[in-house]
Amino acid sequence: MTESQIPTDTNPTTGNTMSIRGKGIPKLLVPLVIGVIVVLIAVIYNALFPKAFWQSRELEQNRTKWESYHITHYRISLSLPYSSSNYDRMPLIVEVKDGNVISVVDAHGQTISPKDDEDIAYYYPDRLTIPGLFSYAYQTFWEKPPIIKVSYDPFYGYPETIYIDPYIEPCCQDFTFEVRNFEILP
Repeated sequence: MTESQIPTDTNPTTGNTMSIRGKGIPKLLVPLVIGVIVVLIAVIYNALFPKAFWQSRELEQNRTKWESYHITHYRISLSLPYSSSNYDRMPLIVEVKDGNVISVVDAHGQTISPKDDEDIAYYYPDRLTIPGLFSYAYQTFWEKPPIIKVSYDPFYGYPETIYIDPYIEPCCQDFTFEVRNFEILP
C-alpha cells in the first residue's frame, strides 16, 4: 500500500514548504479566536468592575499613603470651583490642624469664616481639608458622572486636582478643585 501524496505550497518569502495537512485549527483562525476571547473578557470585566471601582481603589491607595504620614497640621492653597461671588477670591489659603479648619484667607488677604461665608458654607463645607477632598472624590466616583479625573501628589498621595464634568451637555458645567503649595506645619 502506498501513501498518497498531499500537495504542498511554497512560502514565497522564505521558500519553505508548508503542508496543507494539519491537525486542529488553521493558523489564521487562532489569532482571531484569541482576539475574540480577549474582547469578551474585557467586556465582562468592565461590566463586573466599573471604572468607579478602579478609580475608588486608586483613591483608597492614595488615602492610605496620605494617612501613613500622620500629618495633623498643614497649610494648602485651595482653588474651589468658581461662582460669581468667589471668582476673584481664589485661591484660598487654608490652615488645618487635627482635622479642623483653623483659618481661611482669600487671595486678597481677607480672613474668611467658612461658617459665615454663604458660598463656602453652602457649597464646600467639608471640602477645605485633605480628608474632606478624599471623601468628596470617593462619593463622586460612585455617582458616576460622565467625566471625573483625580490626580494625586506622588509623594503624599493627597488629591492635587479633582476635575468633574457632571453633564455631557450642556456645555461648560465642569469644575475643578485644585490643591497647591502643600506645606506641613509644626
